[in-house]
Amino acid sequence: MEAEKSVDSNKKLDNNRDNKKMTRKEILEKKKKVQETIKTAVSHKDPLSSFPSLRHYNTKDLSVYLDSGYGDSLTSLVKQYIQNLLKMNMEGAFGKEWPEEEKVKRREMVSSEARYIFVYEISNVDINTMFKLSHKGRSNAGGMDDKGQLVAFIHYRFTVEEEIPVLYVYELQLEHRVQGKGLGKFLMVLIELIAQKVMDSNLSVSHNTCMSTFCRYLISTMSPSQIGLQTNYELLCKSFDYEAKAVLEGGGEMSARNFTDLENHDMMNTSSCEPSFAKAKKPFLVLAPKESSGKIEMFSPGYYAACTFGGIMSCGLTHMSVTPLDLVKCNMQIDPAKYKSISSGFGVLLKEQGIRGFFRGWVPTLLGYSAQGACKYGFYEYFKKYYTDLAGPENAVKYKTLIFLAGSASAEVIADVALCPFEAVKVRVQTQPGFAKGLSDGLPKFVRAEGAAGLYKGLVPLWGRQIPYTMMKFASFETIVEQLYKNVIPTPKDQCSKSTQLGVSFAGGYLAGILCAIVSHPADNLVSFLNNAKGATVSDAVNKLGIMGLCNRGLPLRIVMIGTLTGAQWGIYDSFKVFVGLPTTGGAAPAAPAK
Repeated sequence: MEAEKSVDSNKKLDNNRDNKKMTRKEILEKKKKVQETIKTAVSHKDPLSSFPSLRHYNTKDLSVYLDSGYGDSLTSLVKQYIQNLLKMNMEGAFGKEWPEEEKVKRREMVSSEARYIFVYEISNVDINTMFKLSHKGRSNAGGMDDKGQLVAFIHYRFTVEEEIPVLYVYELQLEHRVQGKGLGKFLMVLIELIAQKVMDSNLSVSHNTCMSTFCRYLISTMSPSQIGLQTNYELLCKSFDYEAKAVLEGGGEMSARNFTDLENHDMMNTSSCEPSFAKAKKPFLVLAPKESSGKIEMFSPGYYAACTFGGIMSCGLTHMSVTPLDLVKCNMQIDPAKYKSISSGFGVLLKEQGIRGFFRGWVPTLLGYSAQGACKYGFYEYFKKYYTDLAGPENAVKYKTLIFLAGSASAEVIADVALCPFEAVKVRVQTQPGFAKGLSDGLPKFVRAEGAAGLYKGLVPLWGRQIPYTMMKFASFETIVEQLYKNVIPTPKDQCSKSTQLGVSFAGGYLAGILCAIVSHPADNLVSFLNNAKGATVSDAVNKLGIMGLCNRGLPLRIVMIGTLTGAQWGIYDSFKVFVGLPTTGGAAPAAPAK
């Protein structure tokens, strides 16, 4: 061991002697050569011209075209697009620091040193046409009107670090809908080829070889964590010769020629790009497009299945657990003369039906709300992403609350169709003693009395109750959680512990539940009235209960019940998401990071 240390020390001394032997002229020549390398790299008007076969990327569900651009010649449309996509992908990762960081990025993006690769989605246009349009619109540096729809971009620069020529990637940003299709991997490998081509003309790589190469990166010795600074990002590097490794990966002082430096603070939020970079001081792997990471991919079929199952657990279990409260509430709505208050209601039920009476109707409650929860949460996640993609980056940020409202309303329309038959039987079992013991005998008896269509007699009032409730539930939850992370929690969401994030989910859910109870209570009274009385109509309910009765009868109990219920639902739902490796809901821009 001592001998090895001695050898290493001697090598270092030899290197130092070699460096000291360099004359001033040699040092200046070295610096001049580095500057010439950068100058040559910058002079390439279109680095993609060296790789014509890589101007387009096609898979079975994605076809895109690549073009070069410059920071000082961006059109106003492209500037706005870049700003919106950055905000959508990065605001959640930076948290409270985002406003200041956004100002920095706006200055960086229009610099004359900024180089871009723009990615345009193409459909029904052949590649030759796109090539012609590229040259026709070159001065626009990515004009959206004549080249198609932008879906991604890379912002990079050629610079010098520690007397080493560097290709520095400032941004790699993809829209959610084009993630998980190998595009991010493709773009990073292309960047490596550009770095090597403009600084080493001897390199040539075929298209197939490019796509089969693994992208390995290390934390750079220039990264903040390596020099004692506390930041929310790392600098990752990949060198192309052994000399560069000594300086940028091994902490030595020798110069080198070719190196790609990637700033990981723009990769911290996995929604911003496809490659997954480990934040650790050891080598790591950028996954190939078909390589599995062992985790559920965002917005994949497995993701929606997990959200669906989480919805089953959150709604079915919570609604079943508050069956006694629900039972008293329904009876207070149907027979206010007998069930005058919450305490007297529990007393009447205990006296007439005993302890078992408090859980009458628990089976249709469990099954009905499990079915509703599956559709509610599963379809909400689907519709939220669908409407986000439909709106585009700019409108998705601007109208995110409308997206929450539209997504939740769409999901609830479907969810209530699944719930309605169970709800009809539940109310009849709970409010008419002797009607049936539960679902098994109550359902056939209900169908015999009113027909199968009778099970959906309360569907429209159910929509009237549940759609406003769910819109309030999801939109207010997303907004409350976002505000909690911005104004109450001292650290950004991605830096909070899982227990803190789940605590925020429960608190946000409870507050949202209070609002939900108030908004949906009139329709809840109406549903209970219609399902209790055969042949009853809406006008009958209004005449008997009155407008004020519809709005406030049983409301205090329902606020307690729904507040607790909604808080518990979000807690269970996000706990399950964390359990399967998914992020908790809310606290960032719409449509969470995705693969």
